[in-house]
Amino acid sequence: MQENSYFLRLWDEWSPLETALSQLEERHLLASVEMGIAKPLFLAKKLDEYGIYPDWSLAEQRMHAICKKHRLTTAEAFEQWLRRKHHTVESFRSDLAQKEALNRLKRVVIPDAAVQERFLSQKAGYDRVIFGAIMVTESALAQQLFVQLTEQHQDFYQLALSHSKGYNADQGGMIGPVTVLSLHPAFRERLLALTPGQVSSPFSVQPGKWLMTRLYRLEQMTLTQALSSKIRDQLFDQWLQRQMALATVSLEKRVNDCALPERAQVARLSQSDVSSKKAKHTWLQKILPTASR
Repeated sequence: MQENSYFLRLWDEWSPLETALSQLEERHLLASVEMGIAKPLFLAKKLDEYGIYPDWSLAEQRMHAICKKHRLTTAEAFEQWLRRKHHTVESFRSDLAQKEALNRLKRVVIPDAAVQERFLSQKAGYDRVIFGAIMVTESALAQQLFVQLTEQHQDFYQLALSHSKGYNADQGGMIGPVTVLSLHPAFRERLLALTPGQVSSPFSVQPGKWLMTRLYRLEQMTLTQALSSKIRDQLFDQWLQRQMALATVSLEKRVNDCALPERAQVARLSQSDVSSKKAKHTWLQKILPTASR
């Protein structure tokens, strides 16, 4: 029986997989490959544990919906659309099915109650705000503008156009809507202390930069489906990172085709091992299908 071999293709260059791994190891880049392999394997294992499998009929429905959305009325038009996205019909169907299965796993691992709890604990941070900002580089000018705004009732928008050095000066200092969590903590504290229409006194969050802000509108957020999905994704990523942190992940080889060796017998694949026909990565035997050259 011929020995199975796997090659890595990068554009039009082909390298034996063991050679590619050795080159990565020499550059101390092997850890990223190990985790890149381990993560999808771990997710596949969890899907099996929870009895979650791809729903191919649902994937077909999603494909039809996508064709309708993009007005892909013929098979040829759909295939051209897929080629632009570097997909075939089969790979696209598989991608849709796997993503749907992963979403079901997320709902199992991160139930609605956990999403609701995170939302309630950080609700203020999910609120959105629309505000104005004037940024200048001189304290005296900041005080002068503050007097013009509060005592002379001059227009915030026009003063921002004339004096602000901020990136949004050409829009009259207008910013938003943005989430409260996305704002600098010191700036957020000043802004949320205002009532709509009120202007803050000058303050500095960076040396040499003075700010004044005006609150236009604060939008209270509710737990929409889109926000729920975003929170669930965040919680799932955190859960996955904790799970992977507990795992022992390494690429190792078998020595002389022996059974799984003792730790002391295991050696990293080095360039001198590449020519050895007996050097085999145990993970390759587990995750890659059998293929004869």
